[in-house]
This record gives sequence, structure tokens and C-alpha cells, in this order.
Amino acid sequence: MAATRVQTKGSVKASGIILLVLGVIVAIIGCLILAANANYMIKGECKDLQTYIDDEGPYPTGEYVKLTVNSAFGHYAELKKTTNGIPTGNTRYYVLWLDDDNLISLAVSGKKNYEIMDKIVSETEASTDGYATSTFQAEGKLKQITNKEQLKYYNEFVDGAEEMGMHVKTVEIDCTDSKSSLWGIVAILVGLGLVLVAVGIAYIKKAGKMGAIPDSSYSNVGYSPVDTTSDADAYTPVDTTQNNDQNF
Repeated sequence: MAATRVQTKGSVKASGIILLVLGVIVAIIGCLILAANANYMIKGECKDLQTYIDDEGPYPTGEYVKLTVNSAFGHYAELKKTTNGIPTGNTRYYVLWLDDDNLISLAVSGKKNYEIMDKIVSETEASTDGYATSTFQAEGKLKQITNKEQLKYYNEFVDGAEEMGMHVKTVEIDCTDSKSSLWGIVAILVGLGLVLVAVGIAYIKKAGKMGAIPDSSYSNVGYSPVDTTSDADAYTPVDTTQNNDQNF
């Protein structure tokens, strides 16, 4: 007896609902990222870090900032990077020397940015005033350094700087967390969410068009009742009185 698997109406509908809900959640995450960073992503609001440096005030940690970089000591690490949980490739970290003698970190990615920053480092080392002739327009989120591996390399690199009159701050301008990267992440999440929603709706519609299906998820194929009665089981009565009646 052969058996084939039958996709039930209930299982198709359940799959559709799961995909639909998952798609809505993914799309909402993308929208929340957009909402949280709307001033920067849509309005283009970005604080000029140089203003805070000149005023010797506290840096706007947690805000998106921009800065013209013209002095750097070198790069202290190159690590794999994720932004909002999404891999963004390798990131190289440099130490910036600011006008207020503060040292902070700069995170950049991409060969072109590496070449510019390496050139600034070389020019800074060769200069007499600590400034390079080349510049790099940094833009990204100013955040605390929380990665333990990165922080270890950073502290090792700037060890002894405070004895030279510099001030080490464990913050960085993360250029990998910039407007373009944020829009890319939002586009991926919202796009993926809409695809999942569309597939989920298609499954639900498919379930609606399916006919009534037995409760069992299996159906028997090619089965017919077998007549178990053989010729040997057939019984015909025999008249045993015929010969006896002839004897009288």
C-alpha cells in the first residue's frame, strides 16, 4: 500500500501567517531605525565637532558629527565590523590628534579611505606643527568605544600620550555608521520585510483556494477492498434423501 504526503490547508495557512508576521516585524525594525535617526538621515542634521573642540566643551556623544581631519598618528587595529547587527566588512581604526590636544578614535572602511588616512598619518609625522596638508571629511556617529578587543588595542597604542600633555578619550567617530550605510540597512530590512509579507499573503490565498482535505495528512493511493472469500469457501447443500426415497 503506497502513501503520499499531502500538504493540508491548515499547514499552508499557518506558514503564510508566520511569514506575514515575520515580514511585518522585519519591516518595523527598518522603520524604527529610520525614525530614530530621521533628523540625520532625512534632514541631514549633523553637529560640527570642531565647534565643541574650540569651545572645550563636552563632546556630543551619541550624536552624528562631522569633522575635517588633518592630523592623525596612525591606525591601531583592523577588525570585522557590524552596524546595527549587520556585517559591514572590515574597519580600520585610526587615532586622531585634535586641536584641544585630545586623542580620539576614527573608524573608516574602504580602500580609498584607507589611502587618504594613511597619507594624513605620513604627513602628520613629517610635519613640524603636527598638521597634514591633506584632509579627510569624517562624518558618522560619535560613540563610546565598547568593543573590548578594539579598546585593548587603542589603549596600548596611546599608552604614554598623557605624559606628553595629551588627553585620551575613549570615543570614536564611526564613519561606517553614516547616512549611506543607514539608508542601506533600512532599505534591506524594509525590502526583505515586504517580500516576506508578499509571500505570506500568497500562501494564505493559496490555502483559501484549497478544497476540503481530510484530517489525516496522509492519503492511501491505489487501495481497493480485497474479496477474501475463495471458491473453497462457497457451500452448496446436497440433497441426501433422493436415493433413499427410491428404495421404498
